[in-house]
Amino acid sequence: MLLAEVAMAPSFPIPRAATYERDLACFRRAEREVQEFWRRLGGRPDFTGARVLELGCGRGALAIEIARAGAAKVMGLDVNAGRIRFAREHLLRERPELEGRVDLRCQRIEECEEGGFHVAVTKDTLEHVMNLEGTLREIARRLLPRGRLYAGFGPLYTSPYGDHDRRRVILAPWGAAGRVLARVPWLHLALEPVLVRLHNREGGSGGPMIASLRDLGLNKLGFSGYLAALEASGLGVVKLETNRSWRRLSRLLAALSRVPGLRDYCVHNVYCVLERS
Repeated sequence: MLLAEVAMAPSFPIPRAATYERDLACFRRAEREVQEFWRRLGGRPDFTGARVLELGCGRGALAIEIARAGAAKVMGLDVNAGRIRFAREHLLRERPELEGRVDLRCQRIEECEEGGFHVAVTKDTLEHVMNLEGTLREIARRLLPRGRLYAGFGPLYTSPYGDHDRRRVILAPWGAAGRVLARVPWLHLALEPVLVRLHNREGGSGGPMIASLRDLGLNKLGFSGYLAALEASGLGVVKLETNRSWRRLSRLLAALSRVPGLRDYCVHNVYCVLERS
């Protein structure tokens, strides 16, 4: 669990049944998001008989969907033990027929000894990866030649709300003023030192202090940083699209991103297909 989530958590113990129901609601939401994920990538690939690696599998919604689409094996990795615990329990409860084909592990990719995957996928994860270049190289090492990585992630840190709602949590003690400030575009870029101090004074009670918003699980990369990591990864770019959304703000940012000097501040998500040569 990220520190921002800890700050929102109640101080009293949550019964196991309530925890499961809360995770189940998150799982259902992720199920609905899966179809939009594939749409933004241009359609779901054919997984029939494929060995698939998912990085940042969370509660298992995408891994289960891929297995149901015909994958021979799906290995999902995530560093959040609570989410993996739910994912395994839910798999046994709701999809026992997939148990031998879906392997969900609380593990970093560097610790994964398996390889030979036809496909790798990652959804809403790469913006939280600190050593992005190294992680992409680890993925590439585990792919077969011509194996592909399908990735979608955002919002990017330098985009209008790239703090991933962290400031809403940090500014919650400010009441209405905090809620207004939480909606000011790019505020986290200008006021990060202030947000860090406020977190340590208000939101960090009972938890570790932070020195940067990186300590709340954000790698702080803009679009140019992702491009550099992709170029150094050893994976070739088959397809790369940005600002994949029909919302008005997204369309406006897409137009502004073409203005010299504004690209890093106006690209808010990335959807790409990469291939191992």
